[in-house]
Amino acid sequence: MKYWSFMDYYTEKDEKNLIEEWYKRQGENVQAEFDTVLNILAGTQDWNRREEFFSPLKRKHTGLYEIRFKIGNVR
Repeated sequence: MKYWSFMDYYTEKDEKNLIEEWYKRQGENVQAEFDTVLNILAGTQDWNRREEFFSPLKRKHTGLYEIRFKIGNVR
């Protein structure tokens, strides 16, 4: 069961989908790890139990979260 929906971030200026652009530049192993983390978080009702995968942003970005994972030299 999915508890969350994830939305991409678009810049206001030129309406670019920065996450999609980054994702396309990554190798299959990085894409697979990113997809895995998103699926884990989507199925996690209480994110406080999965803090290794996310971090809430602060100040002007309050309400947004950073998705965290590491594979090789990619963060």
